[in-house]
Amino acid sequence: MVVLDEPVTTKGFAELAELGHLDPLATRRGLNDMSVEIVGYGLQGVKPVLSQEKDKLKAVARIVSLGSTFTDGFNVRVSSGPGKGNGPGGTCFGDSGGPVFHDGRIVAVNSFVLNSNCKGSGYGYRTDTAWSQEFIQSFLGD
Repeated sequence: MVVLDEPVTTKGFAELAELGHLDPLATRRGLNDMSVEIVGYGLQGVKPVLSQEKDKLKAVARIVSLGSTFTDGFNVRVSSGPGKGNGPGGTCFGDSGGPVFHDGRIVAVNSFVLNSNCKGSGYGYRTDTAWSQEFIQSFLGD
């Protein structure tokens, strides 16, 4: 959490998703838009050499799971690397802390990856849970 000395009042910032925003996606898989937008300053590639631009980048990924060993109800698993990680990329090393958007709202914060070259599974800590929203609200006050 970053706490600023003065409030930011400029319009145009994204809003947090409402409580439980992602929950319906766990059961109505074929009826929902499972795409998310990942934003970060991380690497663009690791193998054969490190590749990094010093700019904020974004990628479109898809929600893979909301319920597994690594998600356990507080993470969302995303992937944009279909078939052995040969997709267009997604979350990579250095993207941690950046937002994950669904329907224009922040639904998670990039947390960690389980991939070898910025393609495949990435995990974001959900912001649409009661615990997350209580934590965030504790910094915002009334």
